[in-house]
Amino acid sequence: MLIFATSSIRRWLMFRVNEGIWRALSTRAFDHVSTLPMRFHLQSGAVILARVVERGSSRAHHLINMVVFDLVPTLIEFLIVTILIVRNFGWAYAGVMALSAVFYFLFTAWSTEQRKRYHRTYIDAAQETERKFYDAITNMESVKNFTNEQHEYSRYDHALSKEEAASVQLDTVSVKVSVGHSILFRVSMTALMVMTAFDIMGGRLGVGSIVLISSLMSQFYNPIETISGVYARVREALIDAEQLLSLLALKPDVVDRENAPELRVRGAEIRFENVNFGYHDERTILHNISFTAPPGHTVALVGSTGAGKSTIAKLLLRYFDVGSGRILIDGQDIRDITQLSLRRAIRIVPQETTLFNETIAYNIEYGWPGTDMDTIIHAAKLAQLHDAILEMPDGYDSMVGERGLQLSGGEKQRVAIARALLRDPKILILDEATASLDTRTEQE
Repeated sequence: MLIFATSSIRRWLMFRVNEGIWRALSTRAFDHVSTLPMRFHLQSGAVILARVVERGSSRAHHLINMVVFDLVPTLIEFLIVTILIVRNFGWAYAGVMALSAVFYFLFTAWSTEQRKRYHRTYIDAAQETERKFYDAITNMESVKNFTNEQHEYSRYDHALSKEEAASVQLDTVSVKVSVGHSILFRVSMTALMVMTAFDIMGGRLGVGSIVLISSLMSQFYNPIETISGVYARVREALIDAEQLLSLLALKPDVVDRENAPELRVRGAEIRFENVNFGYHDERTILHNISFTAPPGHTVALVGSTGAGKSTIAKLLLRYFDVGSGRILIDGQDIRDITQLSLRRAIRIVPQETTLFNETIAYNIEYGWPGTDMDTIIHAAKLAQLHDAILEMPDGYDSMVGERGLQLSGGEKQRVAIARALLRDPKILILDEATASLDTRTEQE
């Protein structure tokens, strides 16, 4: 009864600790990723990033669980069995068992290095499979438009074949490790049985010693097997967690200066002074850009595709820092104020509207979480969207689908406009925000 109660308490503690660690690591990773610059998010795939956080957090909390709940009790058991062997059979037996344990650990270390190489290959293959699947599903409209279903099937199947091959290699190494451990155990067991037989014939041990040494040998190897297994799993867990650790080691390149004040908006005058910027050092997009947007005015930026119009909006929001020059709002350099206060004063309707797979009301409310329904409806009316919403089966509770795929391009843009207008921003940026609207709706 006591053993059952102790085991139950241990499992309950393991569950609580595991879930607590997993949650802490996941939220820490999510919080850190959200602070990383736009440059990072533009270069990273969403699905791969999600898997890195999920796999890394899961492995890390299992790693801690193994050390706390498996390794420590096993080491205690190993110490007790070693003492019993020395007391009952002497140092010669302990020496043979210690030697076999050394070979066991050396073999485990060598085989783990082999597994590590194949495990990393398997992870890379699995991530490529996930990326292919996600790309095909999220671009299914294009797939069907160009009748490329078979093409995407072939790409996905090819990725799966690589993952399968890597998995088979990994399993093959596991089988070899298992066979090697079994051989080492039987060789050492045979050696100890021979030693025991000679001692029994010499009268130094009783016949019952055969049973005792056999039992102690099993008890001796159980901890060794557990410790070796923990070592192997730790090495693999570190491979799974290394991407997460690398992610957590990244530092944002756009940071607030120490004790930076909040932006004080008076008239909301925007001024660019000799701004130079490029996403890469070898290619400058903006060359000595200077202009002023006076308070209360609408200022349009006109230029060819790729000229840098959207880049100017991103610089104003300080997603990136300028290479040289400066950007001022009411005379305040945006590098000297907090990013939070800067972005609270600005709302943008981007070229490509991104919506959450939630209701229309939620997506509008996202511009100001906690807003009451009357304000949401008012914003929808300003965006000429209210009547269209009422025609939908569930009205404001209608789901927009992943990336807003259940809405038309014009409806998505009007949701984005309503979301931006919700907070009555001091500065409003429209980055070709009405490109999908008809002329009449655009005027309204």
